[in-house]
Amino acid sequence: MSTRGVIAYSIGESWEGVYNHSDSYPTGLGISVQQWLIDTPDFEEFKKFIQAHLGGFSSFPETCYCHDEYFAARDGSCASDSPYFKEDAPSGQINPTTIDPLCHEYLYVVRSDLTIEIWGHKRVDSKKDIVLGAYRCEKDNIDKECWYTLTRLTVINLETDIQELRLEEEK
Repeated sequence: MSTRGVIAYSIGESWEGVYNHSDSYPTGLGISVQQWLIDTPDFEEFKKFIQAHLGGFSSFPETCYCHDEYFAARDGSCASDSPYFKEDAPSGQINPTTIDPLCHEYLYVVRSDLTIEIWGHKRVDSKKDIVLGAYRCEKDNIDKECWYTLTRLTVINLETDIQELRLEEEK
């Protein structure tokens, strides 16, 4: 079974992103996003990369649904630069109003200062505990209503981490 997530970039206090199907837990996708930003420490480049792959990813950053030949040939591509482009091809775009915390188990929001907010899904027993997104379970195995939401797990400051790496390399 895959661990599904969302890779996003900030827009003011909000964000926009795309779906990622495989290995979206922090030691998988979290490390991949960090490594991408260490290799290319530029928010605008990250944003352009995500916007160029609006079909989402099977596995970030190597395999996207809109350019990978297998997926694009099978489903069509929402990327206008793909030979499989179709107007009605599926999009993997996700934002705060479309995220589903039961399906999207992790969310990574890259901010313009190169911080990464990492969010994880969590079960809560009351609607008042919902932070971001909501999925309502009718009844669980103990016969009461429950909800899933996303809560912020941590924030990583890559600008500081990148500067520390550069200082270490200079020694």
